[in-house]
Amino acid sequence: MQNAAEKTKNAAFEIRKTEPGTKYAVTKCAESIMMHLLSDEVNTIPLSVRTNEFYNKLLGIDKSIYISVPVDVSKNGIHINELIELSDEEIKALALSAKAIAAQL
Repeated sequence: MQNAAEKTKNAAFEIRKTEPGTKYAVTKCAESIMMHLLSDEVNTIPLSVRTNEFYNKLLGIDKSIYISVPVDVSKNGIHINELIELSDEEIKALALSAKAIAAQL
């Protein structure tokens, strides 16, 4: 317990140490998404979006949530890619996260 308390107490300091790099990473990510949105080419990337009926059923949840899934991004917008083949292990891990998120709603 003392170790956990000490780590919690120092967490803000550790986060601040990495803050400059974090700002650039977020900016680079936003830039990448915008470039895909301006492109004629369709790019498949993981992006947090609201799940559709396909993913709700695949993940065993009864309501839509926001979670990262493969999406196609281009100047035509963002579309959930239902053709991506996920392994059983990937589906299991994604379902576990989805159920944890859905339980909070």
